[in-house]
Amino acid sequence: SQLQKYEMDLSTSSKQDQSQLEALKGAIEGRNAQLADAERKYSIMTCDLKSDLDASRHQVEELTKQLEANRMEFGMYQNGTKNKLGELQQHKKILKREVIELRKKIDECGSENNTVAHEYDKIKSSYHSMKDKNTTLERYIDRLEKQVGVQQNMMEMMSQVGGESFVGKIVGPGVTQSDSKDGVSLCGMSMGSQYMRLNS
Repeated sequence: SQLQKYEMDLSTSSKQDQSQLEALKGAIEGRNAQLADAERKYSIMTCDLKSDLDASRHQVEELTKQLEANRMEFGMYQNGTKNKLGELQQHKKILKREVIELRKKIDECGSENNTVAHEYDKIKSSYHSMKDKNTTLERYIDRLEKQVGVQQNMMEMMSQVGGESFVGKIVGPGVTQSDSKDGVSLCGMSMGSQYMRLNS
């Protein structure tokens, strides 16, 4: 009877162990399935991350090339700017010298203008003086023309009358025809003296 009891206990224990074994197998299979699913998911994520990494590396390479090109372009621009700056400085020096020369020329022109203005004033003064003298001379010539006209009229009247009595009436008693001519010439000389005094 003890042997049967022992066999029953052993059989029960064996069944329990078998049940636990089956449960463990099921758990292991479930874990394996979860692991496989996780591996698939991680594999997909790994592929995606690898693709992203490759894309990032390619983008970094492109950006590095672009940065290098920009550096070269900036270096060329910087050198060009330095050259332009040097040229501008040279032009500035040239313009400064030209400005100094132009100022000197302006000062010289101002001095020449002052000299010309002074000469102009002298010429203008001389012109007005000559104009006044010409006016005086014109008045003197008008007077001479009038005097010559009077003398011609007198001579015509004397030649028509033909006598010294008319001369005596015009010139005065005791004066001959030759004396009257001398009187006329003396009158002309007095007018010339007046003109010389006006011009002096």
